Amino acid sequence: MIREKPAACRPKNGFSLIELAVVLAISAAIGLTLWRLLPALRASGNSAGGGAAEINLLTAQQALDGYVLQNGRLPRPDIAGTGFEDTTGSAAVGMLPYRTLGLGSDPTLRYGVYRKSHATPTLDADLAVALPRYVPLLPVPSGVPANGLDFCVALKNGMANPAALTAGSQAVPVAYALAHAGANGTFDGLNSSPSNFELTARAQSPTYDDRVQNTGLAELFGRVNCHERLSAAEGAAREAFAAFDVDRSAALYQDFRTFAVRTRTNSRDFAIASLVISVADITDTVAAGVTAIAIAAQTAGLGVGVVAGAVIPALAAAAALAAATAALVSGEMALQKAELQKAAADVFRDDAARLYSIALARVRTVKRKGLLP
Repeated sequence: MIREKPAACRPKNGFSLIELAVVLAISAAIGLTLWRLLPALRASGNSAGGGAAEINLLTAQQALDGYVLQNGRLPRPDIAGTGFEDTTGSAAVGMLPYRTLGLGSDPTLRYGVYRKSHATPTLDADLAVALPRYVPLLPVPSGVPANGLDFCVALKNGMANPAALTAGSQAVPVAYALAHAGANGTFDGLNSSPSNFELTARAQSPTYDDRVQNTGLAELFGRVNCHERLSAAEGAAREAFAAFDVDRSAALYQDFRTFAVRTRTNSRDFAIASLVISVADITDTVAAGVTAIAIAAQTAGLGVGVVAGAVIPALAAAAALAAATAALVSGEMALQKAELQKAAADVFRDDAARLYSIALARVRTVKRKGLLP
């Protein structure tokens, strides 16, 4: 009789592959959620009771990012306290223009934007002004108003010379900054300076209860997907220029074949004229020979010299006629070949022009969309 082993002695089964996959999927979902909430958790951890302030900061940040996508620039600060951006001045720091952003209520946030202008648009880094900074290499101007791609160039220019808007004692360059005054209602530390902000990670203390949200130049560059959009635009521009080169080459080839047809036509016409002249010449020669022979026969008799004198010019005229006929046949064949080559060149030019038109339209479409999907 076989005894069954006790339960404690039985071999334990491990996790199946399906169970492991489910555990990993759940862990990944939890990790992704925590990663997305990390900025808010870090900011809210600076001080207790700052939930409303953090919500205002995050809402303003989302509104600013959306404004960039739609307008190709950041709004200017509110200087007059109306909730609208200042449309005339060059101030970089003021209050958040919540009405311009379409926010329902005043979040009462201090707002700064990176502003460093330049006389040359391609070198300008004023994030609150839309300028045609992005100029792709094209055979003709793109003719598209300033948009998000130009804003991306402004971010790049700012990264190359980061000195307009900074945060923290180490002067970390930022694209824009937002600050909430906290429970005491006054801006503390660097948040009270004319052109500086504190870092987001500054710890709360009895003398500092502000909440700050900074967005770096490179951070915003990546967040609005500038690298992908600029790469697509540059790729389209290179494609358009290559298509333009092919189109120009096709045009030159077409002109060459047109010239060849004209040359072959002139050669054929010359051969026809030579043939007509040869026919007239042999007709005159034969008539003159016959006349000479007839006159000689009536007067002094038919001599060998007279006959030879009449035949030799006739033979020369016949040879010229044969040469003119051969030249005409050769000219006709050359003309037909040239016409076939020109027809092929016309097709090539039409295809090249069509491809160039498509490539140029793609460049304009990419640039017109800017940062929009």
